[in-house]
Amino acid sequence: AELFAQAQQNLERSAREIRLHEGRTVDKLLAIQENDGYDAARILVPSVRQHAAELLGEPFFVGIPHRDFIVMWSAGNSPQFQQATRDTLANDFASQPYSISGDVFEVWADGRIQRVK
Repeated sequence: AELFAQAQQNLERSAREIRLHEGRTVDKLLAIQENDGYDAARILVPSVRQHAAELLGEPFFVGIPHRDFIVMWSAGNSPQFQQATRDTLANDFASQPYSISGDVFEVWADGRIQRVK
């Protein structure tokens, strides 16, 4: 528990320096791509989840195809956006180094995370 708490504090500290790329069209999204090896882990940072929930609503969707990219988007986005994003995640998962998951996850600001079936 102590090690996890320290790791989360370190991620929180590093998150203050990151750039969140926001898309505020009809289809809302946030992306992080710092290429420092920790982008996917930043979903564990409470301030990142809170900011995403404020912009995207709850629950919001998350894709972490590889360690150097995370994308978060609104569950209310258009069906075309939903499908295109899922296709891109699956392609990135299959083709990029350090792959993590081709799945989509629902996330809440309080830290709940579940795989979308």
